[in-house]
Amino acid sequence: MNSRNKGALAEYRFISYAISLDLRVLTPAVEGYPYDCVIDNGKSFYKIQVKYASKDKRAKKTFSSMLQRRVSGPNSVFKNYTAKEVDYFALYIWYIDTFFIIPFDAIEGNSVHLNLGNDKNKYTQYKNNWKQLLR
Repeated sequence: MNSRNKGALAEYRFISYAISLDLRVLTPAVEGYPYDCVIDNGKSFYKIQVKYASKDKRAKKTFSSMLQRRVSGPNSVFKNYTAKEVDYFALYIWYIDTFFIIPFDAIEGNSVHLNLGNDKNKYTQYKNNWKQLLR
């Protein structure tokens, strides 16, 4: 599966699950926004950037995702997201059909590594943590 299809799979899976929780999901009509969708829970709006986390070939049970976006132009330039652009990253691990919904402020750097074999991973608390989007 190519990168574009992986991203689409993650986005559609996120949207369908959010709808099943009775969340309202808004999506941009055109590409190029720093977020993939907006969640409206009736009290708050959250801008969500959905990413597909790929298996890290160097480490067992580890998945990773770059948290940068391609800026259109003649050259491939990547830009980090800002707190004004994104409230949460939703990282999807297809192999176990699981989302890690991580607040922007909890991210350090421009990538995330999820070690599923380590319960003390700093992102474990965000595994399937849909509750934070319901507040």
